[in-house]
Amino acid sequence: MFCVLLIQNSDPTDKSDPWREALGVVSSKGKFSTISVGAKVSLTYRGSISTIVRTLEQYVHPLPENIIPEASDTPIWSILFPTVHHSVCTLAQLDASKSAFVQGGGSVLGQVAVSLAIELGADVYASVQTEEESLILQNLGLGVDHILDARDVLQRSTIIRLTGDRELDFVLNTHGSEEEISQLWTCMAPRGTFVDVSANKEWKMMSRVVGWTRWGLSALEGMILFVSGT
Repeated sequence: MFCVLLIQNSDPTDKSDPWREALGVVSSKGKFSTISVGAKVSLTYRGSISTIVRTLEQYVHPLPENIIPEASDTPIWSILFPTVHHSVCTLAQLDASKSAFVQGGGSVLGQVAVSLAIELGADVYASVQTEEESLILQNLGLGVDHILDARDVLQRSTIIRLTGDRELDFVLNTHGSEEEISQLWTCMAPRGTFVDVSANKEWKMMSRVVGWTRWGLSALEGMILFVSGT
């Protein structure tokens, strides 16, 4: 793994240099940095390829303790983890008082999201496509009673029964259809956060044209934050 020198108060390199992504272990840090020496991290930085690099703390994300990444996993943790971290920590601000549902929890991005949400203490639920995906999530610490078979029809009644009549504070959609998304939307708690990172452009266009009422709930009515990736 890369050995990272973490600083906070200066520009790492010339801005003409390309951005690079890496995994690493913090070997030293700036005076006001909140990330501990020895922490496993995902990071981006500008500069040449090196075994020791400097970057700003805002470009560094600590990895979950229940994950031990290998060198071959660098694309996963350097690209996907910052996306998940921003969704889970910055947008949803997940903690032990909140519930979360990951649509497509068996995908690589879904596994990262489930792992981080569990570490934050949230009440986590996820859908999977296969028994193998279910076993993967169970190995990450997710109970089998918190896993939904995505091959079944996804309905509000099914989701609410799974969560014990609890609405969802956070939903991360990785690949759901328009109908599945509409069902998840109706399960959202007031002031919840719905993040879509799927590539389903058809339903995104329809939601713009037809409007939120197609999903049975006004975005303003529930004060729900909706964030969609491109």
